[in-house]
Amino acid sequence: MEILTNSRKIAETYKKRHANVTDVIRKFIKRNPELSKHFIESSYITD
Repeated sequence: MEILTNSRKIAETYKKRHANVTDVIRKFIKRNPELSKHFIESSYITD
């Protein structure tokens, strides 16, 4: 089973700033590069 989500949903669910969530993810990956296989960096456009 594969669980999928995105950083925006995590930020919303836990009532955190999206920028803080992405910073934490980047720090996790920096400390343990093997984690990068579990994340895909993307961008989005807001209206």
